[in-house]
Amino acid sequence: MKKNKYLPIIIFIIGMSIFGLTILESIHYAIVFICCCLFFVGARLAVKYFLNDALLPKSFVYALGTSVFFSLLFNGDFLEKLTDDFHEVLLDHFLVSLLLTVVFALYFNWNNWRSKPKKNNFPKLSRAKQQNYYSLGMTDSEIELFRETMYQAKLQIEQLQKNILSNSKLKALDLRRDCLKVSKALFKEIVKNPKRLSDASHFLYTHLPNLVDLTNKYIEINQHEIKNKEAYDKLEEGIQVIDQLALLIINDYQSFVADDLEDLDLEIDVARKHINRQTDDSHLQF
Repeated sequence: MKKNKYLPIIIFIIGMSIFGLTILESIHYAIVFICCCLFFVGARLAVKYFLNDALLPKSFVYALGTSVFFSLLFNGDFLEKLTDDFHEVLLDHFLVSLLLTVVFALYFNWNNWRSKPKKNNFPKLSRAKQQNYYSLGMTDSEIELFRETMYQAKLQIEQLQKNILSNSKLKALDLRRDCLKVSKALFKEIVKNPKRLSDASHFLYTHLPNLVDLTNKYIEINQHEIKNKEAYDKLEEGIQVIDQLALLIINDYQSFVADDLEDLDLEIDVARKHINRQTDDSHLQF
């Protein structure tokens, strides 16, 4: 069932209307209160959809809404003061909102930091590796992206190995396709050529993650003590898709090293010509 994204807003407005009529005990107060709530909701949606939840605008909207809300709730003379001395009240609320903006910004920033995944095992960048990246012409942002991407790929390959070793059918498939060995080999090739990260995008961002997710789900379903026909059909279908993904990873590896193979073919041709020339010259000697 599709959720109605406007339903919470409608419920919110109705709730605020009831609140205004019962607590503030005035239709005039209720109308002003609803208008303030609508302004707050509209500003919040604008920040979310047009400013991508930027920290300072979001904090200011929350601060302004909080300031107006508590003024209406606890200050019975708020509307009268607003009418009598609009500029002074507006200035007071603006200054209060600025102070609250700092508080909300610190809170949102702390909350974002807390929600980020911790990189406890993320390897430190040695000076030698850093200099190597710089010598390849990589910027700091490119180095960070490369290391984070490869770290995730390393974790995924380790999980894939764990999954394969824990299931006999996955073991048999890996013996036939060598997808784990190929994944490790391609990982090493990417590490050797960090500037070619984009050439392995299908492997890093699609094929490898999907393979790990599928093997995770396959093991989860296979561990059910009681399985019906539908479960067995899903397992069979899962093995077929896993096999197809293994083939795609093999193709990823072959595509990535294709240039190296072409270079090797060229060197072999040059070497053969050199050998043939030496052989021809040897017939002229006496």
